Amino acid sequence: MAPEVATMMNAIGYVVVIAGMFLAMRCLVALMEWGVAGRVPRRLQPLMDKVDAVRHPPPEPMPHVLHELELARLAAEIQKVRDANQPGLATRVRACTAAYDDVLVRCAHDLGLEAPSSLPPLTDRERFEVETELMSAGLSW
Repeated sequence: MAPEVATMMNAIGYVVVIAGMFLAMRCLVALMEWGVAGRVPRRLQPLMDKVDAVRHPPPEPMPHVLHELELARLAAEIQKVRDANQPGLATRVRACTAAYDDVLVRCAHDLGLEAPSSLPPLTDRERFEVETELMSAGLSW
């Protein structure tokens, strides 16, 4: 074998070894991040999503009767808070209304209806639209 070919083969071998060491170090760092910080390596994320989907199926929707009971309970609680003249009335009403709006949105999602994606509390118009959709779907509270 000619000396130039041997030198070229040594250079290629050197580059391959260095690239392999770099790749191995990247893999080790990614595995350490996964083990210590809980960050799943980017290439493994789709596989981990599939595993999570199999291990943790989505929860079954809550029965409509339970939604109706919860909405009725929260509506009565809002009225009770408004009638009681206690300190912090506005804060109490906002908190109860936010809980009521959260149940409205979850109920609409469980029924497959459109619901606002904004965080509770909803605007009066959004609340009215969701309540109207739920009533037209057959719920009453």
